[in-house]
Amino acid sequence: WHAVNLASGVPSDARCDAEAMNESIERLEHLSTRAIEHAKELASSCAWHAALQRMEEGYLGSGRVPAASPFSSSDAAAEAIEPLKVVHRTLAPSNGDLYELASGAAWYAANERSGLEDESAASLVSMCRAFERLYRLQRRPWRGVNLGGWLLLERGPSAPFYEANGIVGDDGEWDATEALSRDGGSGAVTALAYHRQRHFREGDLAEIARRGFNSVRLPFGYWIVTGPT
Repeated sequence: WHAVNLASGVPSDARCDAEAMNESIERLEHLSTRAIEHAKELASSCAWHAALQRMEEGYLGSGRVPAASPFSSSDAAAEAIEPLKVVHRTLAPSNGDLYELASGAAWYAANERSGLEDESAASLVSMCRAFERLYRLQRRPWRGVNLGGWLLLERGPSAPFYEANGIVGDDGEWDATEALSRDGGSGAVTALAYHRQRHFREGDLAEIARRGFNSVRLPFGYWIVTGPT
């Protein structure tokens, strides 16, 4: 916004932007001086590239390059960006994500001030995606197993249930429970309770974890959530 406000002829807002920028830089004490200087130079080059290009296109200011601009044109700013992108790729494993973040932020400000709503929205999306790639906590890959046949009866994984109760066929949980309740008794409730208490136990989960898995897939019928329909 500092570059955009200068290009737009709003120096008072630009001064506020500069103060906010300096306050942000002061919070980067954990980074090396080289990293901070690189980030500042990259951000400045991207910001002036976007601001000057929109100014040259007639969207911002009077068309005259501000005296505070370190570049004489948007092309000059673009040229300055290229070596900074290369340096960043050699210093960090993020493959240009810092550039995408700086570029997205720069174009968002320039497009927003220029009244280019679609371009502004696209730049904001690009900036947010780069930010997420750079700073989100990396989650470990899922390595899991399927706990099938426990909360949802299926002939294969629920084989002990079908065999113990003499159920023929493979038409799913509805038909299995219907078969057990045909005598009007509570056979299905009793059989299901017994099955769910024993098919998987706490020790099985401990063994899954011991073998290095960190997730489980737990199939269940939608009627557990919605109730009988």
